[in-house]
Amino acid sequence: MITIIFALLFSTAANAAMLPPGFILREFQATKANVLTMKIEGRVVYSGATFNETIWFKNPDKLKIYVEKEGEGILFIRNGQKCSLMTSSSRIVDQELCKKNISKNFYYDVLMPYGNFITYLKSIGVKANYEETEIKKVKDEYVRPQDVFISMYDKDPIYVIGTDEGMYKSALSDAKTDKKNITDKMLSNIKEKAPQVWIQTTTNYPVRIYGKTPDTNKSVEILLSSYSTDGNDFPFPTSVKMNVDGVNTVSYGVKSAETNIGVIDEQIFNISGYATKFPKTIDEATLTGNKKTLLNYLKEYR
Repeated sequence: MITIIFALLFSTAANAAMLPPGFILREFQATKANVLTMKIEGRVVYSGATFNETIWFKNPDKLKIYVEKEGEGILFIRNGQKCSLMTSSSRIVDQELCKKNISKNFYYDVLMPYGNFITYLKSIGVKANYEETEIKKVKDEYVRPQDVFISMYDKDPIYVIGTDEGMYKSALSDAKTDKKNITDKMLSNIKEKAPQVWIQTTTNYPVRIYGKTPDTNKSVEILLSSYSTDGNDFPFPTSVKMNVDGVNTVSYGVKSAETNIGVIDEQIFNISGYATKFPKTIDEATLTGNKKTLLNYLKEYR
């Protein structure tokens, strides 16, 4: 069990410059293979409302989320292609929400055992040479990728992925006007050049992701820091924040996260069981108060 507090947002981006040939990006393959189940409990502040949330993951196709606000809750269950959405006493008739829900969950796409970090980077427009997906390791150190520039961020060396040498030189030239903070200014400049990800050179964990939303072309910035690992060597950021056009829109405080849970009752993903337990169906339009707020949270954020 690990206890962590962090802020989280999620989005997509488009268009990035190609990296020079020879770049190799490491996936979390070694650690992901050891994580079969995961449970996350947290507190979410979204659009001014506060939610308590518990998420259970089991492999890529089983998911359960319980969201609660001021004593009222909504339960979302997915088992493969089947899903169900319920209040405390009724099932909600909203199949489109049910089918699309959690399609772009941050944990599921990036950090979970069958999530694919390379697929995620492609989806936000970060371009690189993805033919090889694992940085070679010599003894206890990773071999530096060729033709990828290194900078310093928060006192640690990082790879800047998704930009080219021309963008780097341009950002550095503009930064020289601030002689006291050239590195910080250069990094601030280069994040405007193209969708990109910054990765710690010592661990190869992502620490920042930049891009543009494809529909509104708003700037997106995801910050990840203070990674922890559990007994399975599963990397988990203890601080994650996201800004859209410079404004933080969601804060996510994880109270606890547990991987490789000893027993997960398969019945929690049994859709037919929930249909029997909550046979009454209600239309979304009939929801009022917190239940509507909870459903809107699932629609907009999840």
